[in-house]
Order: sequence, then structure tokens, then C-alpha cells
Amino acid sequence: MRGSSILSVRFSPDGRKFAVGAANGALVLWNAESRGEIRRWSQHEEPVNALAISPDNHWLAVGSLEDGVDSLRVWRLDGAMPFESFEAFSDDSHVGGVSSLYFSSDNRILAAGGFTMSGYTGPLLYEVSTGKRVGSLLYDMTRSLDYSPDGRLIATGDDYGTVKIWNAESGTKLLEEKAHGRAIGAVLFYRDGNWLATGSRDGAVKVWDVAAKRTFAEYAGHGVVRAMRFDDDGCGLVVAATAEGSNHPDILRFP
Repeated sequence: MRGSSILSVRFSPDGRKFAVGAANGALVLWNAESRGEIRRWSQHEEPVNALAISPDNHWLAVGSLEDGVDSLRVWRLDGAMPFESFEAFSDDSHVGGVSSLYFSSDNRILAAGGFTMSGYTGPLLYEVSTGKRVGSLLYDMTRSLDYSPDGRLIATGDDYGTVKIWNAESGTKLLEEKAHGRAIGAVLFYRDGNWLATGSRDGAVKVWDVAAKRTFAEYAGHGVVRAMRFDDDGCGLVVAATAEGSNHPDILRFP
């Protein structure tokens, strides 16, 4: 990103494009195959802190750290080339900005985490086709979140190192555990939904048995955990972490 540091990156599920958000509020959508720029926005005054592309590739959600304005914006992505897009809806409920975004597997619901206007609700849930708020979770300063592959559960990690698992339909809390000593920067369900990985700003990584509601593996890394990915066979976890003073992430593999 010209003239500014990159804060967020998200590939489309089909791998054909990716979105990049910058500290100066710029947002660029790229063609992953040609590396060509598809569309550039400058809709935000503050850093673009969170991005999500829906599983059907038709929606782009953008979260910024703006205070008191539309820190959440959702765009409809239509067609091939020439590429067209239009803003579908926006919301100003996150007074402290949006820190995490994730679409449900059926493309119907967007979960947006951050500090909300009331101070008593956590992630807000939106019906993507209308922009209508259809639910929220109890108070939770959400730093990271993920939907289970079947859409039944939402996992959240907060600024205080606590991991929670929620029933996505009812908003009922199924698990709450003090998992880490610092903020949880990434949470990730395995593709069958049976495992959940959590990664902290102190480099620690834990893997949870969702049904048993307990950890079965712990790993000590270094730096701030930015992103995680399970191997296809489920036998390993790839972690991107940034050590203090480093200008690039380290790629770690556990176990």
C-alpha cells in the first residue's frame, strides 16, 4: 500500500482476489492472479482494522477504528470485469471502532466485534441482504471472532485473554474461560468444528476440544499472533506472528 503500513489482509474464499486495509484508511481490492488493482477506496479517516469477504464472494465487510461515525461498511461486489461495487449498508454503533468481522457459512449473517454504543452488548449480528441488526451477544470487548463451519457457534476472544463460545442462534454463552494472559488476536475453528485454536498477543497458542470445553494442546510462540490456519489433515497448525520490533511476520508451525 503506497505511503502507509498494511494493517489487514483478507483473501476471498476462491483465492481469486484479496482485500488490503491500510493505516491511512485506504482500502484496495486486488486480483490475486494478475496482481492488478481492481478497485481502490478512501472511505475511512482512520485505520482499516478488519476485513471479511463472504463465502460466495459477493460481499466485502470493512471495519475501521473511527469513533462515532460509520466504522462498519459493507459493500456488494458484483460481476467480473469491468468490476462494479456499491455500498450496501453501514453502521455507527461501534463507538470504539470495529476490531473483527466474519460472515456465516451460508452468507446470511455478518458478525462484527468491537465496543458498541450501548456498552452492554458485544458482537453485533447483521442480516447481510438488508443490513438489519438481527442480534447481539452479551457484553464482550471482542478482539477476534470466528463462525463454526456449520454456522451454529461463534467463538470470540477479548482484550483480557478470555475465550467464549456462543450459540449463534440464541446468543447463549456455552463456554467462558480465561485462556491467555493478554488479548486474543486470533480464534479459528477447525473445518469440522470440533476444535478451536486461540492465539494471544504474548505468542501463546492453545487448541480446544469444543465438545469437552477444555484444552488438549498448548504451544509457546513469540510475538503477537496475527493469523492461524489448520493443516488440511488437522495434524498441525500454522501461525503468523510478529515479534516486537520486526517489520514482517514469522511463520510458525505447531506441533
